[in-house]
This record gives sequence, C-alpha cells and structure tokens, in this order.
Amino acid sequence: MPANRYSLYVTLDESTNPPSLTVADSAGKIPVTIDPDPQKIPEPREISWELIGVLASGIFNKLEDPDAPGFAWLDTPKPGIFGKPDRHGAGTIITIRDVHTGYATHGTWKYQLCVTFKKKPYTTHRTLGALGNTDPTIKNNYK
Repeated sequence: MPANRYSLYVTLDESTNPPSLTVADSAGKIPVTIDPDPQKIPEPREISWELIGVLASGIFNKLEDPDAPGFAWLDTPKPGIFGKPDRHGAGTIITIRDVHTGYATHGTWKYQLCVTFKKKPYTTHRTLGALGNTDPTIKNNYK
C-alpha cells in the first residue's frame, strides 16, 4: 500500500445489540493514526473505507442523506484539513483526502459511517453505557 493511502475495512459486528459497523485497518487497529514525516510536508493522504465480508453486498448510504449519510463528522475539523468525502464503485467504498501537514492540522476527530445492508440501516455509532461510545476516529499526530 502506498505511503499516502490508508485503507480501512468495514464489517458487521453481530455480537452487539443492535448489530453495528466496525472499522479497522488491515492489522485490525483503530483509530487511524497519521504520522507525517517531520522533515518535510507530506502530500495529501487518501483514506478509504471499504465494505467487506457479508457487507460487501451492502452499500454506503448517499452522502447527502439528511438522516443517515454514508459519512458524517461527529467532531467537525477545521476547514482545509480534510476534503469532501466521495462514494465510489457500486457504493461500497468511501474516500476522503487528509491534508495533514503538521501542528496546524493535528487532532482527533470522531466520524460515523452508515450502510444499508439487506434493506436495513447499520451505523458505526453505538453506546456502551458507562463506557461511553465507540465512534471511530481519525487522529493526525504531530511529533
């Protein structure tokens, strides 16, 4: 995988009630942590989310969906850090550009994904009582 691309995989976790989406990288790690080379300004990075497993036959909701968009920020980043999300293929991939250059663009932001699978909606957002919630995050580190 090129250094400027982060591929994430979205699966259905049926052990939760109700079932929910889980996001992980190829090593099963979350959150996504992006570390720029402190010696140079990195090029924009592409983050992609792909539906896999049983969800491969599902679709991310339209990004313009007013109730449950395929991708939505829960913590809104400052303008210019991220590009607009884009839905690809048959709706099974969403991408976004991360223009992380250092201190001015570091931070952690929660987001939510929504997918329709077998005519049912599923989301990454779930609350675990006293443990809070498990919303996925993107973390731009600064060293």
